[in-house]
Amino acid sequence: MSLNTQLIRSLKAPARPVWEEPPSKVGLTAKSGFLLLCCLGVLGPLWIVIVTSSRPNR
Repeated sequence: MSLNTQLIRSLKAPARPVWEEPPSKVGLTAKSGFLLLCCLGVLGPLWIVIVTSSRPNR
């Protein structure tokens, strides 16, 4: 085996450990839903402030 091949193999990411299974579809869906709720919790009030401040004064 050449030195170049050994270097490439040593730089590769290690394989996933046995106890770390790939995430399930339910887990990915729950994580995505939670992230969406967090984003809405931040962007919702920000949107209200922007819309309220852009209204013309009466």
